[in-house]
Amino acid sequence: MKKINLGCGERYTKGWINLDFNSHHPDVVCHNLLSPFPFHDEEVDVIYNSHFLEHFSREEAKKILTECHRVLKKKGIIRIVVPDLENICREYLKLIDNIEDIESQEKYQWVIIELLDQMVRTEKWGLMNIYWQQIVEKDNQFMIDYINSRMGYDIRQYYTKAELPNASKSQNFNLTKIKTEFLNWYIKLIKNLLPPAYRQSINDNTMLGEKHKWMYDKYSLRCLLQEAQFSHIRFLDATTSNIPNFCNDHLDINLDGTPYRESSLYCEAYK
Repeated sequence: MKKINLGCGERYTKGWINLDFNSHHPDVVCHNLLSPFPFHDEEVDVIYNSHFLEHFSREEAKKILTECHRVLKKKGIIRIVVPDLENICREYLKLIDNIEDIESQEKYQWVIIELLDQMVRTEKWGLMNIYWQQIVEKDNQFMIDYINSRMGYDIRQYYTKAELPNASKSQNFNLTKIKTEFLNWYIKLIKNLLPPAYRQSINDNTMLGEKHKWMYDKYSLRCLLQEAQFSHIRFLDATTSNIPNFCNDHLDINLDGTPYRESSLYCEAYK
């Protein structure tokens, strides 16, 4: 069975062909995912992507899903995991309805960041990283637990790994990493050549693929899949799938069986 993990980032596993724009590991194939996939028509049994589709415009997402449809075999399965716009909005409304409550006020600060930060940020990690730092340094266990319940992982470990000011950076360079660093340096140089007024208006120091360009709920994701000619669209949970032995690969669940990103929208469809 040929299984593809698109935009895998750091969440990849044996038994899958893991594809991403950049590769820092031998198990990940470097490929421009906005270009045709390196597979023949109807060659693939399963395609999976998690927290990937929202980083593209809706038209780009449709292009990607159309390409997924091309390479999937008949009756092949696509599984998509994205942030759940409805879930975030319902949480926001619940909190705003009880905003005089101190705990609701604390949670509100995070939900606004969860909803908006990745769409509007102009600096790497945006307000999310600043907020994580604040609550970790204050050892605010109430908010750490709340964010963990929303995100599905311990932000203390994630923050320490990603962005502590004095954290040592990996020296594991390869050709792809060097090319990426050079591209980032080149883009920064071009920006600095612009007049200050223009430079300020287009200032964006986020990483490639960091920003959210669209959000989905059950209705909009269903519509997008239908436009790409998928059928039998179902919304499931982190532990339910029609992909054989899917949970054994721990892509949507942690090793202890808990959801990796609990507030996500889980969807499967057939060609």
